[in-house]
Amino acid sequence: DPERFRANSQLRDRSRKQWGISEDDTVMLNVSSLEPRKGISRVVQAMSRLVVRFPHLKYFILGQGEQEPELRRMVEELRLDDVVFFRGTTSELEAYYNAADIFVMLPDDEGNSIACHEAMSSGLPVVVSDTGGFIESVPATAGFLVTPDDAEKIDDALSRLIKNPLLRHSMGEAGRAHILDNYSWDKAAERFLKQLQ
Repeated sequence: DPERFRANSQLRDRSRKQWGISEDDTVMLNVSSLEPRKGISRVVQAMSRLVVRFPHLKYFILGQGEQEPELRRMVEELRLDDVVFFRGTTSELEAYYNAADIFVMLPDDEGNSIACHEAMSSGLPVVVSDTGGFIESVPATAGFLVTPDDAEKIDDALSRLIKNPLLRHSMGEAGRAHILDNYSWDKAAERFLKQLQ
């Protein structure tokens, strides 16, 4: 729903203040079940490499699942307690999308990600796996598609977005335009009606 998931500067300011996020912080967000195939551990490992260069980095993980204890241990072992935050499930999805700067999701494979569409609709640039449904749903103008097991490519894509707010903004705008042009309820209804003709 592009009306529900959209950029809102007031909600962004309020949410970041509520959660102790400073203006200097760059916030990455993932929304998914916490399962090995979702690739969250890849992002946690990337955070351990990137935070050395970008100390104002934060990674919010929304969701629950069987891998949560393992991921929490990984965060503790990598000493990322002040970087990686587990936020469980929430009814405040819009607030999290608005508080974030980058959406990142690196699964082994993904048929189609509603969360990625919500993030793009909210004006976030995305860094996702170059597999499955992402290939069709994420244009090059809206983010980076990376090989999920290529740490160098992951770090490069994230670094480019961390360093460049203007690139984040332009990719976020392109992502929202892509959603409005292809994935809104109106467009879905239009495609459905054409199929009936």
